[in-house]
Amino acid sequence: MAGFEMPDMDQDMLAELQDIMGADFATLVESWRRDTGNRMSAIEQALADGDATALRQTVHSLKGSSSNLGARCVVSVCIELEKLANLKDLAGAAAQLDALRQAVASAEQELLRLAS
Repeated sequence: MAGFEMPDMDQDMLAELQDIMGADFATLVESWRRDTGNRMSAIEQALADGDATALRQTVHSLKGSSSNLGARCVVSVCIELEKLANLKDLAGAAAQLDALRQAVASAEQELLRLAS
């Protein structure tokens, strides 16, 4: 996507989550990381299988969990992937996989920084 600038993390939401959860924030981050790894594998499998429905469902779940942690960078790419899955444009979706990987890595780095 030419000219696309990835949104950052919602720092206000993250600060509020850290305040509310205290030491449990690190557990929340670790749960998100584990679930996200599983979802990324499921996304890759859905693309390999040509399964637009599974792709849409998995991307939708990733979007929701990432939104709950203020990972706007991940949410933004998931919105695009969901649109492509709804259109059954798996080639277009596959082309966005690197952007999703980058967004997840960026979110993970920031969440780990905050959880430490």
